[in-house]
Amino acid sequence: MPERHFTVIFEPSGKRVQVDEDTTLLEAAQLVGERIRSVCGGKGTCGKCKITVAKGKVSTSPRFDPSLLTAKEISEGYHLACQTRVVDEVEAVIPLESRIGGQQILTQAVISKVDLDPLCRKYFIEPELLPGRLDPEPLVRTIQKKYSMSVNLTDSVRLSLDDLKGWSENGVTVTACQINNNLQIGRVEVGNTSERNYGLAIDVGTTKVALYLVNLNDGTIIDTGSEYNRQLLFGEDLLSRIDYAFRKKGGLRKLQNAVVDTINSLTEEITSKNNIEIGDINDITIAGNTVMTYLIVGIDPSHLAQSKAPVSRDPVEVKAESLGIKANANTWVFCLPNVSRFVGGDAIGDVLTSGLFDSSEISVLIDMGTNGEVIIGCSGWLFSTSCAAGPAFEGWGIKFGMRSVEGAIEHIKIDKENLRSSYTVIGDSSMKPRGICGSGLIDAMAEMFGTGILDSLGKIRKMHRSSMIREGAEGLEYLVVPAEETDIERDIVITQKDIDNLVDSKAAACAAVAVLMKKVGITVLEVDNLYLAGAFGIYMDTKSATTVGVFPEFPNAEVVALGNGSVAGSYLTLLSTKKRERAVEIADLMTYYDLTTDPDFMEEYSAALLIPGRTDLFPSRQSAKS
Repeated sequence: MPERHFTVIFEPSGKRVQVDEDTTLLEAAQLVGERIRSVCGGKGTCGKCKITVAKGKVSTSPRFDPSLLTAKEISEGYHLACQTRVVDEVEAVIPLESRIGGQQILTQAVISKVDLDPLCRKYFIEPELLPGRLDPEPLVRTIQKKYSMSVNLTDSVRLSLDDLKGWSENGVTVTACQINNNLQIGRVEVGNTSERNYGLAIDVGTTKVALYLVNLNDGTIIDTGSEYNRQLLFGEDLLSRIDYAFRKKGGLRKLQNAVVDTINSLTEEITSKNNIEIGDINDITIAGNTVMTYLIVGIDPSHLAQSKAPVSRDPVEVKAESLGIKANANTWVFCLPNVSRFVGGDAIGDVLTSGLFDSSEISVLIDMGTNGEVIIGCSGWLFSTSCAAGPAFEGWGIKFGMRSVEGAIEHIKIDKENLRSSYTVIGDSSMKPRGICGSGLIDAMAEMFGTGILDSLGKIRKMHRSSMIREGAEGLEYLVVPAEETDIERDIVITQKDIDNLVDSKAAACAAVAVLMKKVGITVLEVDNLYLAGAFGIYMDTKSATTVGVFPEFPNAEVVALGNGSVAGSYLTLLSTKKRERAVEIADLMTYYDLTTDPDFMEEYSAALLIPGRTDLFPSRQSAKS
């Protein structure tokens, strides 16, 4: 029987794609680049890829878990895209809460001054200094004489010299990587082009990509850009990407192409905007977590799903051309080194940016993104660990949870008298709420705890004096925004199940810090600096976080929000070969503790299930009780 093909149209974008019969609607969306939420990567466990079918017939997978949709949603024709297969011409509608768009992507960072020492430089050779013929060996001798360094020409440069015209009148500019006292010449141009020397510093995150366009001659950040990592279509967390690379035919190649396409799109946009030729991009540095680094360079990440997976701490250095990244044909890509399967080059970038490894003061660094990293140390020693604290704070397992996109509630206050909430929403002043992002969820927990709605066990109390607490389909729930004030025309609530998931996540995060402090042998009173990296540190209310116990209180510490420490670390290594060496030194020295096999973790995790947590980690609560 011949294969049957059907057209799928996605609304409201109008994108259409022809697919084989039995293709899931999520797979169809991936083929056409339709941005639809899929935290679990299509396994049918997160319930975030909700769609409705306006026209046509579909079949539902027998693995579909109906508990992921409410009775009202089912009656209104909602489906999960990953569990819904095409058996007819279909028109699918993606509701507001399932769309990926308009996210706050952090590009700003606290960047310390760096001595300019880039790997890649340009050197102009005046016409009067050039030999009679522009042959390889005479050119090498000329450059050696002028700059007192040994010189090597790449094979491509040697072959290109015969094609250069006008060099005897205009001179030539050579582009070279300087390694110790050796110049590796990768390009020769006619005339003085030494002012056109640019580089890219890139942060490749699980969710988004941030990029700096940098003048390598003076270190100026010419412009910044950011975009969703196009791998989001294949799953929102690291394990879903690993699974996709392993499970799907050609999955690794698709994931690599997706992130390279993201980088190239940003590069084309930012260079065009600033009238810079892509061919003048002469150096690229990338900081990303271990999984992202593997996927960028095309290394199979499957073994990273195992707890004792070996991870090289050597930086990956590869030609941009071999990865498909657009730049000068001889441009190299330097990826900051990884430490373990979930502490990668992005964490090394955070350490470089903070300067904690260059200080005698004891510091704690926390980056709570899709995956959470904790680092404690000072000059001479560093201890690190990671935890899966991020998913709930990014909306996984939360009824109205969502990423920090337009329409997300980012901050919440609750009136102590009537228990009604006031809130701020990401977007312009006309934007109505569609859900709650991580910073809003942490605020909500803190406010619910502070007003007595939540007890120290994380249980919602029935408070008869307010209609804000009510019985819902999943037990007691708190009404954050009534339907008439929302953009989705439904009540936005926080349920007991939501609180349970949030408490679980905050307990994992707090326990990770507590275990590492126990290994090091320090108390909260001995910490001099607390560095909060990423959007977590910029947008989250620190007081709310310590109120519920996302991390301990450090009463004597200076709190520093680093911003995007990953892209800042990438920038530092772009401008300084010494910073690259420092990055390698940091990775080599760092001790990593795997919490999945550490007996102390369960003890600390159990204690952190209380709000806020163990009393010695929260001195202000201890003093308030006394």
